[in-house]
Amino acid sequence: MTKKTSKETALILDRIDRLTNGLSDVVADDSEQNPPRRALVSLINTKPFQGTGIKSRAANKLFGVQAVANQRSFAQVLDQVDSLHNEMQSKLDEIVARNEAIERDLPALFNEKIYEVEKLIDRLKSEIMAEINKDISPVGNSEKIETKIINKDRYKEITRVNLGSGSFIIPEYINVDHREIDGVDVIADIGQLPYEPISLTEIYSSHVVEHFTERKLRELLKYWYGLLKPKGTIVMITPDIESMVFDYADKRITWDNLRQVVMGGQDYNSDYHFNMFSKGYMKKLCEDTLPEATIEIVETGRRNGECLEMEVKITK
Repeated sequence: MTKKTSKETALILDRIDRLTNGLSDVVADDSEQNPPRRALVSLINTKPFQGTGIKSRAANKLFGVQAVANQRSFAQVLDQVDSLHNEMQSKLDEIVARNEAIERDLPALFNEKIYEVEKLIDRLKSEIMAEINKDISPVGNSEKIETKIINKDRYKEITRVNLGSGSFIIPEYINVDHREIDGVDVIADIGQLPYEPISLTEIYSSHVVEHFTERKLRELLKYWYGLLKPKGTIVMITPDIESMVFDYADKRITWDNLRQVVMGGQDYNSDYHFNMFSKGYMKKLCEDTLPEATIEIVETGRRNGECLEMEVKITK
């Protein structure tokens, strides 16, 4: 080999070293789009390498760099696998902790629900026994009900009443019923309440007004309206028979379901219905009875168990 060739070879090897030294962060990629590798392959195939051991040396240099890149790429994959494993382990730990919390709290939650059901059963028993023992006739009839204020402190402080509460007590209201039932604050006929005119802010009733004839209901609405302060409200929830009839026609409810809601459960004396309402009929009845009031049909067709109900709001 001549001195010239040796000098050229040394220059070429120097170029190879400078190129390969910059490949440490290059991911192993033998595609045509990898510029460093393409430059090296082009370089070792030039004429000065032909017939010498330099080509082999340069190729080994390239393959060494390729191996390092492969190792680093594999290391990156391992890092990703480790990261995914750690993430999955963290999620698994969260699931295990949540399940342990559920298993720990489930008995207490179960006991709480049992207690609530037992309280409801006791209230219903109390309600039924009140009917059996006293043989009370339907609310609003000619039989006089003796008014009794059971919880005097609440009676003095609260100006919102829940009429015909039965066993479904609302803590934020004075609960009124014609029977002495656990949780009831005032025993009274809802047509003869122990309140002065213009003294209440809200009169609420749920599934009560259907127990009265239209004539009696008009009397009650006028009486309740007179008890309200300015801007006070009467809120009535009652079965939406119109929506239930449509559901029956579309076979979404049974005849027994419709019949029971229309006629009442009839399990005791005051569990009979004497009226039924549609949105139009209810609005007209209220407007005709209280022409100075603001009448709003808040909602219709709202499901409550097997009943579709409507909510009506009358504002003074």
